[in-house]
Formats: sequence, C-alpha cells, structure tokens
Amino acid sequence: MNSANIINFFLFIILATFLISCGKSPFLKTTPKAGTNSLQSGRETIHDEIYLKKHQINISSFWREGPFIGDESKLLIILTNNQKVPIDTNGELKIKLWMPDMNHGSYPVTIERVGIGIYEVKDLYFTMEGFWNIHFELFINEQLVEEAKWGITL
Repeated sequence: MNSANIINFFLFIILATFLISCGKSPFLKTTPKAGTNSLQSGRETIHDEIYLKKHQINISSFWREGPFIGDESKLLIILTNNQKVPIDTNGELKIKLWMPDMNHGSYPVTIERVGIGIYEVKDLYFTMEGFWNIHFELFINEQLVEEAKWGITL
C-alpha cells in the first residue's frame, strides 16, 4: 500500500467514525415530531459540492444536527482537492449566515478543525423561516480572497 492509499484509508476511517458516532445520523431521514422546529422535510443530507474556483477547493456539507430555526444547528464540512483528497486551506475558513430578503445575518459561527480538511461548524442559528445564504469565505492575511454561497430555504 502506498502512502496516498494509507492516508486515504485513514481519512475514511475518521470520517466514518464521525458519521456513525454519537448524535443523529445525517443519512437517516426522519419525519419531525409535532411541535418541533426542525425543518427536515425537503432537505438533503449532503449538498452538491460548492467550489472555490480560484483555490480549487471542493466543499461538501453534511448536516450533523438540523437545520433548525431558533436552536443550534451543526454542519460537518469536508474540503477536498480535485482528486477528492481532503486538504486544509492556506488561509482561514469563515462561515457567515445571511438572509438576503431581510438584509440581516445571524450570530457568528464556530468552526473547529477535526482533521485534515474536516471541520465541524457549530453555533449555526437560523433566527427565522425563509431563504438563507451560507457564505463559505476564505481569508488570507485577514483579506477575503474567495467566497462561495450555498442557499437554503427553511
């Protein structure tokens, strides 16, 4: 086994552990109970990849919890190169929630690196129903150098 195969196997084990560990599986579609604020119907567990063209970074998103309105949602994101190998950025990744129809955002989110190219996004609070943009921003030397948006309706 060459070193690339060993690294890919190791990363697969880490990702598999995350996906089957404590908490709700992002692969199980459940019908929300009456009175819950989870808007799970109609959402996909993985979004089509978002691409930072300039830096050639694919971003895959998996809902770990949510998306919820008013409660914390959590998102697992995986950054890969064009060969689908997980990579870290050469800058700082930031995520911002923005509701364009209402011209406001939400609270700052927390991004925690859990492995090469694997990040857990916490403190995602959607404050109301409607269309939201999730902005994936890449900063280098405190300057925004690239951004991709993922739209979601709650």
